[in-house]
Amino acid sequence: MAPDKFKGSLSAAAVAEAMTRGIHRAASAAEVRSIAVADGGEGTLAAVAAAGALLVPTRVTGPTGRPVDTHVAVLDRTAYVELADCCGLQRLPGGKLAPLRAGTRGAGEAVLCALAQDVDTVVVGVGGSASTDGGIGFLDALGFHPHAQDGAPLAATVENLHLVTGFTAHHVPEHLASIPLVIATDVSNPMIGPEGAAHVFGPQKGANPEQVRFLEDQLAHLAAVYAAEARDPELAERPGTGAAGGIAAAAVALLGASIKSGAQAVLQLSRAAETIDWADLVFIGEGSLDEQTLRGKAPSEVAALAQAHRTPAYAVAGRIDAPLPALRARGIADQVSLVELARLDQSDTYAHAERLIASATAQLVERHRFRSSRQHLEEIS
Repeated sequence: MAPDKFKGSLSAAAVAEAMTRGIHRAASAAEVRSIAVADGGEGTLAAVAAAGALLVPTRVTGPTGRPVDTHVAVLDRTAYVELADCCGLQRLPGGKLAPLRAGTRGAGEAVLCALAQDVDTVVVGVGGSASTDGGIGFLDALGFHPHAQDGAPLAATVENLHLVTGFTAHHVPEHLASIPLVIATDVSNPMIGPEGAAHVFGPQKGANPEQVRFLEDQLAHLAAVYAAEARDPELAERPGTGAAGGIAAAAVALLGASIKSGAQAVLQLSRAAETIDWADLVFIGEGSLDEQTLRGKAPSEVAALAQAHRTPAYAVAGRIDAPLPALRARGIADQVSLVELARLDQSDTYAHAERLIASATAQLVERHRFRSSRQHLEEIS
């Protein structure tokens, strides 16, 4: 069992438990193992903790300024920060979206906590962001303060992005430059353009069409500043730089960070390859299995790993919008949508998610048995 969370409904662990019940309903003697998965977004700290990490508590600034309590995970001299738990969508007061106000300062403050630990690397998982501030709040917390053309300091806000001409380093942690910083992302989108942070993710964070255009203009200006800092004119068009509203571009330009797949990082920690090599079947799942899933999110990476080990991967999802050929190409051999299974609308599947996930998993096991028997009969005939 290697499912991701069903956002707004069940945690990854709860999904795995429901799947296990479904497995045993269809095959009572089956041996089941679970892999903790995440892709840099919500659930990353839990997955790292499941691998044996120490959780260090810290208090940081939430997306709209209120303090929130989070943790930094430390494992094998590597510290892990989950942006979603610092200043992501799940941390918005009352769940109210704030596309022009939400910022990333809390993630920078969590990195300061990580740097205070005895570590050699800091990994920042950046999925689930509530903001499109170009990472300016993140940088400000780490001592890189934005300034205007005349050198005047600027508040690290979305409204000021078009005024930024550079950054003044002040009180930057001495060892920040010597400790590698990794941005673990679940997307491959660039910072700007039609596939960029504002156009693709702005609406998910509450931005209307006019606000999306405003955010794109702001990010386009900031992208030029980052390109100059990094001496890379194509920085903002590079894959992954649009993660978390542009925080990845900020980290690359000012901090020399690298961008890596969050899902692959967590799967490596959980030794997923060993478990998949042992298994006869791998079950993946998430709330919505769509084309964005296939661009680096955890279920897609698990399926690809299973494909590499020649192990069938089956998917259970609240709804499935990705084209069938794309699912097959990624290694997903079969799938069941809870919405289609129960013939309910999406809101109803939330209420009955555990029962439906168990039923869907059992159904897939039965299909597998049938196919195996049929293939065997064809071989002996």
